[in-house]
Amino acid sequence: MRPITLQPTPKDKDGNKITVNTYQDWRDDLLKAYGPHCAYCNIRISGGPKPVDHIVAQVNSEVDPLDFSNLVLACSNCNTYKSDKEYNHTNHYLPTYHNTHIIFEYTVRFHSIYTKRAACIPVPSTQLDEVQKAKAQTVIRIFKLDQVEREAGDDDAHRDDRWLNRHLVYEAAQHQKRLWNVLTEENQRLAYIDCLKQTVNANGFFSIWYKEFEDIPRLLQVILEAFPNTALEAFDSQNGHLPIDRPNFPI
Repeated sequence: MRPITLQPTPKDKDGNKITVNTYQDWRDDLLKAYGPHCAYCNIRISGGPKPVDHIVAQVNSEVDPLDFSNLVLACSNCNTYKSDKEYNHTNHYLPTYHNTHIIFEYTVRFHSIYTKRAACIPVPSTQLDEVQKAKAQTVIRIFKLDQVEREAGDDDAHRDDRWLNRHLVYEAAQHQKRLWNVLTEENQRLAYIDCLKQTVNANGFFSIWYKEFEDIPRLLQVILEAFPNTALEAFDSQNGHLPIDRPNFPI
């Protein structure tokens, strides 16, 4: 889960804060601020209008439903699963507060029905203590990030292929790493770097790419820049872009 830096309310050309009538009116501004990726599962959101999600559910009367700082883009699956469930930075890990990149690891297993298809799903990182693991598992549960097999009553309108898309990117990242490793000439590597930014942005799943290239700082820099407003304070630029706690909201 990519950590992101909250952006201020957009302003017009005269420097005045923009006002909107409905929270969906922020969709284009959120797209510019954070890119076309789900803030929770990090899948690239394709197709028509991107769903807008309230980080703290709008049923909470204390939060202005039009507050830009409480909004992100979410895929239809994450948006539906989260619904109006409680979700705040005190009881859960939020990409707008914590370094959510370090709370998960990724495991691969075969689908129990489509036995020739593999699924990639997040699990709590082994680097977390028991309390932190429980908190990370709560995030997985809220968004059903580990759902692979369809549940009873699911229909095509609620098709959930996040497991499949995540695995496709998992394999793509491994392939790209092997390609990098066979490049020996610097001009070849520079050409590769020039293409990598577009490749990772087009595929989404920030953490899959970051973990695959974690031993190559020059490529980690590219990945950080490929996704708009990734929280740079969550990665130590003086130490090979090593993931670290965000200063004000440690894991």
